[in-house]
Amino acid sequence: MKIIKLFAIFFFVLSSAVFSLENTDFPFYKELKIQGSAQGLLGFNCDYEIFNELNFSLANLRLFDSSKNEIPYYFRLKSKSVDSLLLNYPTVTWNVSEDCNKNCSYITIETFNSPIKKIKLKINNRRYYRAATIEGSASKDSLFNWVRFGSHLINSRKARRGWVTINLPKVHRFNKFRIKIDNKDDKPLKINNVKLFGPVYEVLFYLNSKETVSVYFGGSSIVAPNYDIHQLLRNKYNLKVKSVYLGKKKANLEYKKKAEYINNKLLFILAILTMVGFLSWLIIISRNKIDQ
Repeated sequence: MKIIKLFAIFFFVLSSAVFSLENTDFPFYKELKIQGSAQGLLGFNCDYEIFNELNFSLANLRLFDSSKNEIPYYFRLKSKSVDSLLLNYPTVTWNVSEDCNKNCSYITIETFNSPIKKIKLKINNRRYYRAATIEGSASKDSLFNWVRFGSHLINSRKARRGWVTINLPKVHRFNKFRIKIDNKDDKPLKINNVKLFGPVYEVLFYLNSKETVSVYFGGSSIVAPNYDIHQLLRNKYNLKVKSVYLGKKKANLEYKKKAEYINNKLLFILAILTMVGFLSWLIIISRNKIDQ
């Protein structure tokens, strides 16, 4: 029994040393541009480049200072209402295809996994009234698993300067959106442009000294943090927040080195565990012979 306890403690200590979270666990980072000696409650808006690397639980994001100390943060909507403050998020690409057998058109929009609440279409037709369904896919490969989550009537009477707005039932983060338009006996609509709009998300944190702070993001198998600042700032919007700004996206060169280091450590742990298991087996056999 003592051998088993020692084995468990040994494995826990080694695994904790290997899997402790550091800035080297994230493949990308952006340095924050902090003007002057800004201190206190600071905040920045999350951009599409960060969203493109974040998982759907938003867990794989951390703040670290120049001494590699983790800084607690709070990730939230910038305004109380989703629709009160919307940002135009860029598209990766979009295209229109026709299905002559079903008399319908498909508008496929590839995104940066940004949070989308509205889709705007620039239509170069004078009069039209079409039923449309909206689908989304989180897959990044060629095998798309389309999920239908809304419908809309595309009506020229509601167009503003040729732009028709499709309001989604809630905020969605999909790698691709697809709008299926039922043409029936009419000619396909001429789509000239597509724009995506979604709420602004901000990251809030406290800084008490003049430090260089960077946002690290991306990666997998990272658990969401649980900071006290979450409870402190929840549902509080009348706060004086000093704005800081994101720098350019950079690859974290230490990320690959950390991955190679972990692989070597895992091999080392495996070798140690094998040796411990073999020695435990020898001890048990020896005891059985002595007892006999």
